[in-house]
Amino acid sequence: MWAASTPVPHSPSGDQAGWIVGWDVHHGLSDLAHYQADFDEISIFAYELDANNHLVLEDDTASLNTQVPSALRPGARLFVTVVNDVQGRAGKQPAVIRDLVRDSKKMQAHIRELVAIAAPYNGLEIDYEALKKLPQDEKLTQNFNRFIQDLAVALHSQGKWLAIDIEPEPLNMDWRAIGQAVDEFKVMAYYDHCWGTDPGALMTPKTLQRIIEYARSQDVPAEKLMIALPTYGFDWTLTGSGTWKAEQLEHADPAALAGTGGTTLSQISRDENVQPHFSYSDSKGSKHDVWYADDESLARQKLTVIAIGERLHYPVKNFAYWRLGRGNINFHTLKITDPQPSRSSS
Repeated sequence: MWAASTPVPHSPSGDQAGWIVGWDVHHGLSDLAHYQADFDEISIFAYELDANNHLVLEDDTASLNTQVPSALRPGARLFVTVVNDVQGRAGKQPAVIRDLVRDSKKMQAHIRELVAIAAPYNGLEIDYEALKKLPQDEKLTQNFNRFIQDLAVALHSQGKWLAIDIEPEPLNMDWRAIGQAVDEFKVMAYYDHCWGTDPGALMTPKTLQRIIEYARSQDVPAEKLMIALPTYGFDWTLTGSGTWKAEQLEHADPAALAGTGGTTLSQISRDENVQPHFSYSDSKGSKHDVWYADDESLARQKLTVIAIGERLHYPVKNFAYWRLGRGNINFHTLKITDPQPSRSSS
């Protein structure tokens, strides 16, 4: 049986990490089996909160706790991820986290629960999102810092690592303090274009540069920084009111969207950042615009990040991918992608 041990430090050449989710167990495990040797770390997207703010397993996740460990390569790290979803509520719940961390007794009780669920793993990953949607509050920032610092101390006393997933917008998040406390600082480089925007690239070099420059300015140790890139896509539909409505794609082959009767598919093209995209009209005549990730676009993003880091004398070498299971990403190709003299980040 797999047993948690002291986590293996990051490789000097950089590590590759990914997530597996309970709502797509079969495909996630299939990717992990195929690319076992290419992942240095896997996180199981596992726990959320109940109505009383206690940790509970998300639906369809229990099987991953037994299946994923046996699929890891020797020496790979295994994390358990906790999100600020609350059963019975839609979307992330930042106010719940605000309330937990401003009450010392509640915070310490929460930390004890977190340390307990981390026992079978190499580490714990905190994915508490949308704090940026709350009013800017220095007290919230200070309370969250104390929460992360106390949690790190508690986990380290048990030989566990602490990772945190950070949104690119730093509102209500102190990157400097958090970066010093945690073992991994994963920035979610997602959503330049998504729900509520017009069609476009999922992530642009301009945003990647802003992320890396800000992390450096906040003294986040480069060896802890991990850039998380998206493996999915979005299908935007032009509505009758002239606005675009986005739907996240789960298809292994996005072009298959246009493969059914009554559709017309434009030629798949790439923007200046090699992000593939195409348009089509569905059987009802509605116009669609699709942008998605593939091996080539993800490799270019990785090379862009590495090049930005080199220019700043801030070597960024660790990458994560949200998520395994889509079936169209060659993670071996991404693992061995290295800068070439002929490639440019511009």
